[in-house]
Amino acid sequence: MFARMWRASIWHPEAIPVIEGQISRDLKRVVLPLFDVALIVMGVAALAGGMPSFDLVHNHLISAVAGWALLVGGTSALFGVVFPRLWVAEAAGKLVVLLILGAYAGALWALVGEGSAGRALTAGAFSGLLALPLWNLVRLGRERRARRTRKGRKWSG
Repeated sequence: MFARMWRASIWHPEAIPVIEGQISRDLKRVVLPLFDVALIVMGVAALAGGMPSFDLVHNHLISAVAGWALLVGGTSALFGVVFPRLWVAEAAGKLVVLLILGAYAGALWALVGEGSAGRALTAGAFSGLLALPLWNLVRLGRERRARRTRKGRKWSG
């Protein structure tokens, strides 16, 4: 069982085609899993301590739901990153993460607009966090299209 899991994982030597290069391997094997682990930690922290800006802009229930969504989205994305055949789980998780991080950034920017200028740095940081999951969704789409193209016609690469 462990051998099958190893072969199916992103860390197996044959999981990433050589043509993708070292940068792609580093991103898929290190950066993306670490980012998803950070999202899981953020979800746990949100459940334990709340999401203060959501509490101020919305209410505690929205904050709790967002914490759970962040935890589930990060976990789903992590499984999809670690096991590439679960790419749909990765895409779904990243979409949830984008929604939650985007909504949180929006709540922070709304508070900045209401005079809480001290939240601008955090709002900018959360806005910047949107880049990696957004890029990852684009990457997943490109990889799926490339695989479909290779299956549909003779491909020599």
